[in-house]
Amino acid sequence: MSNSASGNFDWESIKAIGITPKYQSIQNSSQIQIPKTAVEIFFGKTPVAKSNSMSLVINGMEIDLRSTVPSFNFNMSVNNSLSLSTQNEKVLNLRLDNGDFQFIDVTTICNDKEILLLKKWILKDHTRLLLVANEYEQHGRQFYHFLYDVVSLIKCVSNLPREYYDKLISSVNDGLKLMHNRIQAEIICEYRNIGNKVEIDPSTIGKGNPDLSINGNLADVKTVLVPAQNNQESCIEFAARLRYTIIEKDKAKEQIGSGGIFFIAPVSGILNSILLIFFNEMKRAGNEYTNVSFHTKIPPAEANKTIFVLSSLTSFENCYLVFDTDLVCEMMDAFAIDGYPQIRGREPFSYLTRINIRKGCPMGIQSPTPSFMFRIM
Repeated sequence: MSNSASGNFDWESIKAIGITPKYQSIQNSSQIQIPKTAVEIFFGKTPVAKSNSMSLVINGMEIDLRSTVPSFNFNMSVNNSLSLSTQNEKVLNLRLDNGDFQFIDVTTICNDKEILLLKKWILKDHTRLLLVANEYEQHGRQFYHFLYDVVSLIKCVSNLPREYYDKLISSVNDGLKLMHNRIQAEIICEYRNIGNKVEIDPSTIGKGNPDLSINGNLADVKTVLVPAQNNQESCIEFAARLRYTIIEKDKAKEQIGSGGIFFIAPVSGILNSILLIFFNEMKRAGNEYTNVSFHTKIPPAEANKTIFVLSSLTSFENCYLVFDTDLVCEMMDAFAIDGYPQIRGREPFSYLTRINIRKGCPMGIQSPTPSFMFRIM
């Protein structure tokens, strides 16, 4: 199933059969929102909500930006209500207030240990996790992102010493904390897997409370939330918050000390995809910014670096942008003003990558007419 276009899209909805995006000029301030609230989270079979319910499963997207007219493909399947998750007990479910279900089938994603930890967490903290799920929607993310972050965090923690469970799972009390801890856990696992010495919540003298120590370098993870607005203003606001609330803020500098490392993750999926598209294309064209490197694997933990952690299109993998901390604010100011306009014409695909249903961690939707709303910010 494929569509291509060179103009803007009105992604009003995507139906199970026949994806037909409408062409429409989009004002900078326009926004499409279909408010939904998660009212139940549970692990097990997805109930058949109605006799005519169908299941839509999206397992990633393939986006080709190499041509003048970009194209995309959804890896999608449609099934009747008697198949897939309704017969499978290894499913993480959210029931919405309109009776729909959104879910991730973890049968092929999680091993028995991970499933046991996942069940334990859902049973113990289901009320709090519902609040966290609905915060994701308020922050301009999606329920899928919430489900994905829960699964990814559990997969990482299951491979870490027991004390990490309390520090990374029990401390999740809001949406930003879940995203923060998921990224922190992924960073810990990636560096440990390549032989680095990683310590969580290292004790320091005369400093704040950094998240990590990697080979002796103090490091901190920061999630950056910017208000929903037009895309270039979001880039400018992101650059400003990076400068004034992280890099130049005395408390943050004291937290990691001279030579420390910042890991930065934009909460906005749109910002994530704008950064990913722009710097990936710069690398592909051989025009990378000086002192910026793009990585598809965890980069070396070098002192005095700021590393952007960006979602990729593949589950449980990230992309990374590495900057010199002394230069990152200046470079992001320049990107917001001059760099972003270079990809403005390819914005429709940031809307797709923003949802970022990652290949290998398929999202399921069950309702009488399975659909998935793409918000335009």
